[in-house]
Amino acid sequence: MAIGQKVKQRATLRITGALRERLESLIFVRYPDKEWATYFLFGTHRTPDGIVITVIDLIDPKGDDLDSTAAIVRFTEPYSLKAALEKQKRGLCVGVIHSHPQGYGVGPSPLDDDMDSYYRDYFPAFGKEAAYFSLIFS
Repeated sequence: MAIGQKVKQRATLRITGALRERLESLIFVRYPDKEWATYFLFGTHRTPDGIVITVIDLIDPKGDDLDSTAAIVRFTEPYSLKAALEKQKRGLCVGVIHSHPQGYGVGPSPLDDDMDSYYRDYFPAFGKEAAYFSLIFS
């Protein structure tokens, strides 16, 4: 495999109905015009067909954890550190779930790719679990 080549495999996301309702009410609070986000804690399980991602909990943004003056998602460093320390404490993986404005679909933008590159290196330093996932809702 070449450096920088994306590996495609099947991923199944598992989330309870109550947690999904909480997630959707959180990330769509500025919909349809602006993005919003949260970190999430999850576990993984490899299967012959790919990977199963089980959402365990959300690390809801509070106060100034996200920059509400921006139309896109901007995480503050204290919020990122809070998520990393929660990952370390609970022995799970951490990822990002964010919304795109109406009509933008769920494909990652170049800014999304930059964010993911940063967090893919940042979060694994906080514990033995190295997996990182980023999900987009629209």
